[in-house]
Amino acid sequence: MFQLGDFYEFFFDDAAIVARILKITLTNRRGVPMAGIPFYAINYYINQFLAANINVAVTENDGNVQNQTIQMIYEAGDQSKKS
Repeated sequence: MFQLGDFYEFFFDDAAIVARILKITLTNRRGVPMAGIPFYAINYYINQFLAANINVAVTENDGNVQNQTIQMIYEAGDQSKKS
């Protein structure tokens, strides 16, 4: 998931999978499927992913979408944070 402003966003196939699993809206911008979750609810959604046996990598950027840095990795079955 990629942090963009106050949301973490998913794109393309990941967006469709996330929308189905989390029961959130799948949107489309300029032909690109996307789904997002609010920054303040990240812990809730990470737990939802882990419960669905899905690993999560959380990235942040410096204002340039092409400069993503992995901040944390959460692995299903391992409730501890990885960095």
